[in-house]
Amino acid sequence: MTDLYNWKFKNEFTAQEIASLILGLEPSEAQANQIYPALHRIEADFSRFIKNLQTKITGIEDELEYGSELQSSRINRILLEHTSHESKTYCCEWLDSELQKFQNQTFTSSDVATWEASVGNNLNFKYSFIETENLNSPDPEPQRTKWPWGEYETKNLLILEAAARKFWASYDRSKPSSAPMNKEIIHWIESEHRISNNIASAVATILRAEEVKTGPRK
Repeated sequence: MTDLYNWKFKNEFTAQEIASLILGLEPSEAQANQIYPALHRIEADFSRFIKNLQTKITGIEDELEYGSELQSSRINRILLEHTSHESKTYCCEWLDSELQKFQNQTFTSSDVATWEASVGNNLNFKYSFIETENLNSPDPEPQRTKWPWGEYETKNLLILEAAARKFWASYDRSKPSSAPMNKEIIHWIESEHRISNNIASAVATILRAEEVKTGPRK
């Protein structure tokens, strides 16, 4: 088996490196035909993120495309470094430029870990960015387990974790109107993880912030 341990200490990756790693291949040795299927999925999920970002900026959320998304480090920096109004303006300019093209992107291990969690079992990751993210966390606690109660977990618990990462991790409690809608979360869970509507609805309800009112948004 290829030794990929040294890659665990890198924080930013190209799409080609990500595709190679999740297939268990050394990126410097991987051939284009070997990584094409994984690279195609990465590009598709990045493109979905860009399309949905454009849709959210226009405010037409009914046109959101459901499915897993991969966010790049470039857009992360834009969203972090600008105020709400500036961010919207700058995002529009960025989305209209060459900078938003897939081949110009890099992705942090945190970006990829979030994507990996949202993809679930649909891809057979031979290299886990989630484990890498845990390894690089500052001041790790001795014998730290994934969950506060230990190692016990279920499929539905992992789905809840993935939904929390995808829809709620960046939620701003000062702006309840920006919260994700239950129907969006339920649709994603049903399509990506193929479980019943009852369980998907339960997960969406558990994750919903207390300050977010039910009913139509104004």
